[in-house]
Amino acid sequence: METKEEKPLITGLEKFSTSDIIVVSLFGAVGIIVGIVGNIFHSLSGLSVIGPFILHTLIPGIVVFACVTTVKKPGSAILYSLIASGIAMPLMGVPIFIPFYLVQGLLIDGMMIMLKNRFWTWWGTTLAGIVYGVAGIFMLYYFVMAAQGIQFPFWVFCVSLPVNIACAIPASLIGRRIGTRAAGALIK
Repeated sequence: METKEEKPLITGLEKFSTSDIIVVSLFGAVGIIVGIVGNIFHSLSGLSVIGPFILHTLIPGIVVFACVTTVKKPGSAILYSLIASGIAMPLMGVPIFIPFYLVQGLLIDGMMIMLKNRFWTWWGTTLAGIVYGVAGIFMLYYFVMAAQGIQFPFWVFCVSLPVNIACAIPASLIGRRIGTRAAGALIK
């Protein structure tokens, strides 16, 4: 008996099956919750030095890399970013963060396309984590904060960059591990 191949849900995304889009949407929902809870904890905690790196790089990075590793298709990071930021950020009154997440999604997908199968190695995921961390801190200081009229000296960016990368690398590796397990649990 032949099995019928699943047709794509969205035209133009021929490589995405309905189950892929459902998985990305589920991770997007988790990303929304992580973002909202992260903002609440950040405002309540008083963790002014390391808190933003943990709450806005480490935890969301785990979710996005778990999503990408589960689906394993270029475009999954940008689709995740559209879902997570497009819904959560306007609800929280901070739509300026939408381009922040979209740039990170584009860069992760770009790394996936550029590295091909090497993306799924330990080194490839680490490199993608570094790009994720650099893009996050760059977009925060030079787009989000600048759009709000807040300017930091260049040395603040230089000090923040290694800390953000130090949070992004474990996020990518933990997310990769979670995504690998999730992909193994899915019945395709």
